[in-house]
Amino acid sequence: MIDSLSPHESNSNQLVALVNGRPSTTLSILDRAAAYGDGLFETVALVDGQPQNWVRHYRRLARGCAQLFIDCPREELWQNDLDRAIALRTLPKLAILKLTLSRGESQRGYAPDPAASPTRVLQLSRWPISIANDLPLTVTECSTRLGLNRALVGIKHLNRLEQVLGAREVLHAKADEGIMFDVKDRVISGTRSNIFIVLADHRVCTPLLEESGVAGIMREIVLEQSAVCGITIQETAISRTDLRLAEEIFFTNSLWGIRPAGTYLQARQGTRTLSSRLGTSLRAHLQQRQLLP
Repeated sequence: MIDSLSPHESNSNQLVALVNGRPSTTLSILDRAAAYGDGLFETVALVDGQPQNWVRHYRRLARGCAQLFIDCPREELWQNDLDRAIALRTLPKLAILKLTLSRGESQRGYAPDPAASPTRVLQLSRWPISIANDLPLTVTECSTRLGLNRALVGIKHLNRLEQVLGAREVLHAKADEGIMFDVKDRVISGTRSNIFIVLADHRVCTPLLEESGVAGIMREIVLEQSAVCGITIQETAISRTDLRLAEEIFFTNSLWGIRPAGTYLQARQGTRTLSSRLGTSLRAHLQQRQLLP
């Protein structure tokens, strides 16, 4: 077992990578993940070698496989891959587990090969310094619009060009996150997160994901656990006006947990008694139940 990175590895956040259970950092040029983005992925917080909210992540992966008509590898295969990866090196307390599943290899052309076997990729990476704090986020808006496709809504498929373009805008704006709208100008998400807003009438809302967007694991947990905290969250259409009138904006993903917006479009978000209580209450409750990394 390796305790430290070699000088070459020290410049990389990646710790271990396996392809179909074997150490590797390369894919075939015939793999449909590279050619068409034909596959799915999951990003999981790893704490002391244990994947957080694993059942939920695997369930979403299986749901995505059903929607894309990809054979879903058994849960035990992924667990064996993870055990093998962990055996290769000593991990820090916090790490990132990324699972990528492609339909497999085929010759050119969109039509998949019915005989193709799915390709499993497992990566373990360092926990970024940028995630290792709960500081409020600097938030901008993205001009890139999200398309509508009910066949793909909710799942984490590999076609992420909209998010890539959105993330480029965030980088250019020197922000931490960018809010993305669909082609109907409805608020959908952040570039890498789900979004919640608190309105002046004390309503807490998150976008209803019917035609676009990813149904995030932390979003799912917050929706389930909010009732325990005495908080009602509405899944509904959110307009640009709703967004700009919001007393609080916060974001969720599997690595951040819950992160509030500190500034939005360069305007500082005011501190509100209700919104502060909501965020603090939810965060404390989820940490108590070990649902946050």
